[in-house]
Amino acid sequence: MKLKSLLLLPLILVVLFLTSCLDTQTTAEQYATWKAANETFFESYKDSAGFSKLSIPTDRGGGYIYYKSIYSGDPTTVTPLYNDSVFVHYKGWLMGGTVFDKTYSGADPVWDNNEDSTSFRVNKLIKGWTEALMSMHVGDKWRIVIPWTKGYGESGTTGINPYSTLIFDVKLTRIVKSTDK
Repeated sequence: MKLKSLLLLPLILVVLFLTSCLDTQTTAEQYATWKAANETFFESYKDSAGFSKLSIPTDRGGGYIYYKSIYSGDPTTVTPLYNDSVFVHYKGWLMGGTVFDKTYSGADPVWDNNEDSTSFRVNKLIKGWTEALMSMHVGDKWRIVIPWTKGYGESGTTGINPYSTLIFDVKLTRIVKSTDK
């Protein structure tokens, strides 16, 4: 009986080794269907009513995002620069509607409560947010659609799969110029 057990142990180890070697898919291979669906979803905004394409200059990586103005703030105010900080209200979700982050509790946004907005440094955000914010004026409310290449990329982040298109409703409530700090 002991001999059978001793012979069985190497067999189990070989099977475990072989099955672990079979799981060598890259992230791209594992998420190929998700990536394709998200790319198609992102491109569907090209023809969506009210959405505009915001091109990103090639010296900042190129590409583009889509945005729709929900409400226009004061167009005479300055827009944030790369090193500025901003205060925003936002809600972010994925294709399919899964909300992954927001700055308010409950079902409805608290767009007009500027005291509860969240602060970020523009250059510390994902590329899609950075580019959108640098085009917004205080009081603007935008829906922003960000491709995976300008979001969390091929690695994803907690709660967000690699290759995910990101959708945000964002209200810019205040800008703190880098020289004002």
